[in-house]
Amino acid sequence: MEVDNWEPIFRFCFPYVCYLFRSGPFRDMYVVYGLDPRKDKKWAGYQSVFFNFRKTRGEDRIKEENEKMTQSHLFTGKEVNTKVVCYCLCDIVDPMLRKIIDGSPLREEFHVILAGFYVINAGIRWMVSY
Repeated sequence: MEVDNWEPIFRFCFPYVCYLFRSGPFRDMYVVYGLDPRKDKKWAGYQSVFFNFRKTRGEDRIKEENEKMTQSHLFTGKEVNTKVVCYCLCDIVDPMLRKIIDGSPLREEFHVILAGFYVINAGIRWMVSY
């Protein structure tokens, strides 16, 4: 059986194999049962970061461009898909942001309020907004 759209199938399957974080640095991330990414910093790259892209006067033009773009989970820094505002830190491939993420020291212990293992989430959001 070949399926073109797996999304409705996954929607019903995911609750049997994983759970979803509703807040914090792993917000909107599906995690397999039995794994707690807050316990080990090797999962730090899977933390989510949210970007708020402001609407401009050229909103209609942006919508047209976004409709032409392919849907991607990667943040390249060149193409911004306003429909996707949440990225895993490991999915950011923009060279300038990647350098900041890779060079950032990790906290020894997970901190819910201060962006998990990373210290730089707020800085990344600030850079992307300009």
